[in-house]
Amino acid sequence: MKKLALHIKGTINTYFDYPFVNWLMYSLGTIDDGKYEKEIANKFARPIMEFQKKVLKEGEAQGIFRKVDPKLLSFHIAGACDYRGSSKGRNTIDRLAHTFDQPNN
Repeated sequence: MKKLALHIKGTINTYFDYPFVNWLMYSLGTIDDGKYEKEIANKFARPIMEFQKKVLKEGEAQGIFRKVDPKLLSFHIAGACDYRGSSKGRNTIDRLAHTFDQPNN
């Protein structure tokens, strides 16, 4: 599904440009006894996860995707992007990003 491919590509590009983004969100969420945790979750994490959930349901209804836990998808995408910190990971993410530029065969 094109929406999910564009979303993943955008996430890859964001992590490539700002490789510290997960660490930053975690750090901001834990300072001052978690004072900003809900605000960060509501402004950043929740909208992303809601979008992914919506796209998964659309794809499932169209028979493109099987039933997938949206939280697991979100964790997998973030984990793959975090992995790019190593040179091996960086090469993998670059190749992955380019696959979303290719038309479906």
